[in-house]
Amino acid sequence: MPDTFTLNTASPEDLKTLPEMPAGRLELLLERRPFKSATEVMRALKIKAPILRIWARKGLAFDFPRAAITPLSDEMIAALVACRPLTPLTEAALEAEFINCLSLLLLAPPAACCDRVTSVSVGPPINMQRKVGNRYESPLNQTFDSEDVVRIGFQFTACLPVDIRVRFNRIYDQDESELRTVDGKGVGGDATTAQGQVVHIKDDTYQCVFEEIDLGDEIFIFNEPPRAYLLTILVRDDCGRIGAGVARFTLTNFD
Repeated sequence: MPDTFTLNTASPEDLKTLPEMPAGRLELLLERRPFKSATEVMRALKIKAPILRIWARKGLAFDFPRAAITPLSDEMIAALVACRPLTPLTEAALEAEFINCLSLLLLAPPAACCDRVTSVSVGPPINMQRKVGNRYESPLNQTFDSEDVVRIGFQFTACLPVDIRVRFNRIYDQDESELRTVDGKGVGGDATTAQGQVVHIKDDTYQCVFEEIDLGDEIFIFNEPPRAYLLTILVRDDCGRIGAGVARFTLTNFD
């Protein structure tokens, strides 16, 4: 085996010397080359990030092309900015608002959810916490290790049932990992499973929690400096409306 060789150009003879490289996986790898990202490799070969780290320790280099970096959209920037302060209300305005709400409650029939909720909102806040022993904690600097087990929680306003996508996007090359895919989700569930848990908060607002997400199984990082990521939450509700929320954090490793 050479001192260094690359995933997209190495010969079959060199690749088959790697651990965790059965004949079927090698054949699929050669058939699908070239790969553009670690996520693409894991999806194509149906493997997790620890196998890529094993290969990296054996000298395999990952020659993925760098994607063109595009500026954040206005919608993404708006989602990252904190909420605007509420406009102060005068006593007269509060009284008028109370009378208006009372009239709606007494005279108007209950509106269907798709009429009540005109848009889907996700967060803020969107929280990611690291598991330490039997509890979760929030790092003040929002920096996580690539081997951390984390919990992700967020509020959303929508009409149930909803479809949920939880994704990590590495900012510098836009590599994307989809951590959770849930369709037709209503109230209930178990936060420790891949389907997560949804709890009713108030009116059409809910809290969703996913626990026991092992970053070491989901994201491939090897001998890299700390990288900035966006945690992106997408929610599509029963009315077909889509909402998005993002939070920024840093991921590093000590291999």
